[in-house]
Amino acid sequence: MLPEPLRPWVCDIAERIQCPADFPSAAALVALGIVAGRRVFIRPMARDDWTVSPNLWGVLIGRPAVMKTPALVAAMKPLKRLEAEAKDEYQRALAAYQTEMLVAGVEAAAAKKDLEKAAERPEPVRRRYVTADATVEKLGELLRDNPDGIGVVRDELPGWLRAFDKPGHEGEREFMLEAANGTGESYKFDRIGRGTIEIPNPTISVVGGAQPSKLAPLVRDAARDGGDGLLRRFAVMVYPDDPGEWKKIDRWPDSAARDRAFALFKSLAGLTADAAGAEADRFDGTRFLRFAPDAQEVFYQWRGDLSARQRSPDVSPALESHLAKYPKLMPSVALLAHLCGVAEGGRPGPIPIHAATLAVRLCDCLASHAERVHGLGKVSDVAAAAALAKRIAAGKLPSPFTRRDIQLKGWAGLDERDAIRRAVAVLEDSGWVRVVETHDTGGAPREDVYINPRLPRALEKTP
Repeated sequence: MLPEPLRPWVCDIAERIQCPADFPSAAALVALGIVAGRRVFIRPMARDDWTVSPNLWGVLIGRPAVMKTPALVAAMKPLKRLEAEAKDEYQRALAAYQTEMLVAGVEAAAAKKDLEKAAERPEPVRRRYVTADATVEKLGELLRDNPDGIGVVRDELPGWLRAFDKPGHEGEREFMLEAANGTGESYKFDRIGRGTIEIPNPTISVVGGAQPSKLAPLVRDAARDGGDGLLRRFAVMVYPDDPGEWKKIDRWPDSAARDRAFALFKSLAGLTADAAGAEADRFDGTRFLRFAPDAQEVFYQWRGDLSARQRSPDVSPALESHLAKYPKLMPSVALLAHLCGVAEGGRPGPIPIHAATLAVRLCDCLASHAERVHGLGKVSDVAAAAALAKRIAAGKLPSPFTRRDIQLKGWAGLDERDAIRRAVAVLEDSGWVRVVETHDTGGAPREDVYINPRLPRALEKTP
């Protein structure tokens, strides 16, 4: 399901780190989109001008011990190398520029025209590929200087996403939604101190990790009120099974596989629209590719199957909304797979059938992951209640207790206020506990949670 040059490298990462191959695969796919940027788009229909950018959003979901972060770091290494090379190139260009400006200034009296000519030369701009902790305003500056787009890599995505829900951050959320599409109109930031920052076509890729318990509230909220689709932008969403028992694996990395993958990223970073055989829109100059005729039929068939699946009564509204983003995902993946082939010396021009079928297989796989992720919103309350019930049955809480008493324990699945509140509510509905407000504390009312006194005797009789 990945472009062939990446497969040995991804498998090597997964085996040595001992994590599901889904993790480095998803991160590597998003990394390809970051490097490809906005140089070449795809128009999935044979005649329509609907245009899709290959930038992607991905999230690696799993418990803290399943090695999400090491897999993410390993998959991002080619971009880190490109960043380092771009920095060195920028510093050399900047030094040459400063020297030229100094010489021109010294000779200004004797050659005024030379100074004017030198002043017309723009200052070098450093190429950036990824950033980890930039404000939205700083992202705007980076995008202004890097019109092909940039990637945001976050170790824990839920906290980053929650920040956009805070009052006063509505504009930042709108900006991220616009940048997720990669084909939007120009965007302006007007800020005191920074002035006006205008970005012709903001394009951002995002990838990071998430624990199921921390992602579940976001999934549930999106399912309840529909939201604005920010979470649904994470089309490359993987939530694999745990890898199982740890094994002793201590060997050198597969250097041949690594070198080939790194060389692919470097070639892709330098691939031009002309080299890819891209057409040019006669109105705005957008460079794009289309499917070859047989690949076009694959896309039409897949799009019809997807539409039928979305309309199925067995599909929840939340999952239906998530699948609505796949018409961008499939052509994006097909384009990236094709560009990888071109970067390694393959034939440029229309996207061939093997790239289209690869994209279809990947979309089918990601849809199964999406079903599991959207199930988080349904089972998280029950799972938290079950975890709390287990502790109550074991006598690990007095009667009464407070929600803060639970939070201080740091129990898995019960380490956040919202999860604790919902767990208590489920157990109250089930007759396990009763919540009583106390108003004589001199401050805000305190809520004490009383355990059903009949519960211990009932549990003693339970085999």
